[in-house]
Amino acid sequence: MTRAAACSLVLVAMSLPAGAEDASRAAPRSPAASIHISVETTFVTEPLSEDGCVEFAAALNRQLSRGVTPENNAAVLFYEALGPLPDSVEQPEEFFRLLGMPRPLDEGEYFTDLRSYLEDVAQIAPGDVRWQQIQSSESRAASRPWMTADYPHIARWLALNEKPLALIIKGTERPRYYSPVVPRAGRGRRAALVGVLLPGVQVCRGVARALAARAMLRLGEDHLDAAWEDLRGAHRLARHIGSGAFLIEGLVGVAIEAYLSEADAAFLQFAHPAPEQIVGYLRDLQAMPPPPDMSAKVNLGERL
Repeated sequence: MTRAAACSLVLVAMSLPAGAEDASRAAPRSPAASIHISVETTFVTEPLSEDGCVEFAAALNRQLSRGVTPENNAAVLFYEALGPLPDSVEQPEEFFRLLGMPRPLDEGEYFTDLRSYLEDVAQIAPGDVRWQQIQSSESRAASRPWMTADYPHIARWLALNEKPLALIIKGTERPRYYSPVVPRAGRGRRAALVGVLLPGVQVCRGVARALAARAMLRLGEDHLDAAWEDLRGAHRLARHIGSGAFLIEGLVGVAIEAYLSEADAAFLQFAHPAPEQIVGYLRDLQAMPPPPDMSAKVNLGERL
């Protein structure tokens, strides 16, 4: 049995009520028999497609979007900053319709990851010795105070992203996060949740690295409030991303906060904050959305 088949059996078992497995053994069905859609056989029973199948993506979006508006949804501003092609993967029109925002223009001041900066702006090829040097300097720049002269390419990359990073920071202050689930249909096959792409989630890892690096640059320049604003924004970004429907989103949120730990420690070490400032930082962290609940993701998004 393949791993995919084994996982399918596990998920089917999760979707059945207690005792359903024994009942199915007692009364086997013909392969041609249809499944009666009810709470005894399915986890969600609506909405239904024209051919009578449950639209699981629509059911999941209905659950995730409760109480969410374009004005309180952090994802709206995130995609204004990321554009329609995060990670070079186009988000479908339906995605932006569900967000309640127009599709961003193809060209705009969108977030540029470090790789794209090196290739398209700095004109440095992957085989160039400078490529690996600059890539390595990103991690150092995100973990200790520095000045523009220390890592000039990282400084230029951050300056290039000033506008999208400002939108991301503004978005993190919003109370809700809803990124619609829009599966893509294969050839001759129904669109399935297992085929949902999450390009914006992966790009946000690069956004968090940029915010950490800029926080350390601002710390090196003695702009303490601005440095903390970037660190706080990066943590809030991680919490928002981690609140998504699927396990991978929760794991990315956890990974971002783990990555930020060195920058947090460097900030406390070199900023020398007064006790009342430390209390303020702690309050900021305590006011953030909760960490991802992995069991809830298994019970809803992964189950569907």
